[in-house]
Amino acid sequence: MANERSGWLVTVLVALGAAALVLGGRSAWPSPLEEGPIHEGPTLGRLRAAAAAVDAACRTGDVEAFKARTTATHQRWLQRQLAVVDRQLDGRSIGELIADDAYGDLLLAEPLAGEVKDGRAVVAVPRPRGEGAQVMTFVWDGRRLQLDESTHSRAVTDARSARAAVDAVMRRER
Repeated sequence: MANERSGWLVTVLVALGAAALVLGGRSAWPSPLEEGPIHEGPTLGRLRAAAAAVDAACRTGDVEAFKARTTATHQRWLQRQLAVVDRQLDGRSIGELIADDAYGDLLLAEPLAGEVKDGRAVVAVPRPRGEGAQVMTFVWDGRRLQLDESTHSRAVTDARSARAAVDAVMRRER
């Protein structure tokens, strides 16, 4: 009887340990992005979906959804920018972020250049009306892609200058 109980106890403990590994590991899934240059395909589709999620949060003024879809670094940068004009990160201010061009809409254009490395994606896409390019960075947090940076770069006008901009962001020079 004692051997039977200890056998059941071991079985239960092993099952609980396995469940903890599976459920606990959910917060650290590997990046779904394919390493290397970004072209039309699954990686760009995932970036478009991540951008659309940010856009949806902005459109509805949902600050919590916005925070879930952007990195803390990006949020702090936005808060610093807003503080200059005595504003804060709120539903109205995030709605104004996409007033002219939504992130997802910008990513519908064919990328001028892009790269994925170690769960970090940087992509440069032409802005409408020939205004240079938007250089966007997304990171994988173990559960979802988050927008980490988005910069309008007037100097990026072609594939060569876009490649240089993407490389600089990947090296964290800008």
